Amino acid sequence: MNISRIIKQKSFLTSQLTKQVPFFLTSSYTTKSGDDNWSQIYRFPQIRLLSAFNKLKLYQGGLSILAVPAALALEQTGHIPQSTSTVVAALAGTGLATLCIGTLIFRNVVGILYINEDGTRLKVSYPDFWGRRKDDEVVIDEMIPPSNLNKLKWNPALTITTGKSSNYKLLGSFGQILEPDTYFSIFGRD
Repeated sequence: MNISRIIKQKSFLTSQLTKQVPFFLTSSYTTKSGDDNWSQIYRFPQIRLLSAFNKLKLYQGGLSILAVPAALALEQTGHIPQSTSTVVAALAGTGLATLCIGTLIFRNVVGILYINEDGTRLKVSYPDFWGRRKDDEVVIDEMIPPSNLNKLKWNPALTITTGKSSNYKLLGSFGQILEPDTYFSIFGRD
C-alpha cells in the first residue's frame, strides 16, 4: 500500500493540532512544522521515564559539585573526621560514573515517530544524553530496511539505520502504534 495514500485517507488527523508540541507531552496525533503537516505513527509512553533518568546526571553532578568542597571545608575546620572528604568524593564520582554508563543503553531510544503528509520523511523524536528532546528528520528512501540488518532474537529494539551514521532504537513491542498501516509499510511486520 502506498504511504502517501494511507496518510491522505487519514486526513482528518491533520486539522487537530497546528502548533509545535512540547516535550513528549502530547496526546494528539498531528503537528505542523514549517510547511509540512506531520502525523504521529508511533509513540513510546515510557520515554518520559527514560528522559528523567537521563536528567539525573545533572542533579548528581550538581550535588557532587556542592558536596565535595563542603566536605573539604568541614574537614579543614575539624567538624568532620579526617578522610571523610575522600569518601564523599569517591561516592560522588562513582555515582556520577554509574549514571553516565547506565544511561548509555537509553541513547537514541525513539519516543515519537512522525511522518509527513507526502509519506517521504520521518521525524524521529528522542531524548539525548542529557534528557532533552531532539528531533531528526530522516528520508525514508535513505533508511536501511530493518530486514537487512542482523537482529538478535533477545533484543526487543528495532534499529532504524539511516544513510548517515545515525542509529535509533525503536521499541515497537512496548510502544503504541497509532497508524498500523503506515508503520508496517515502513518497518515491516517483524
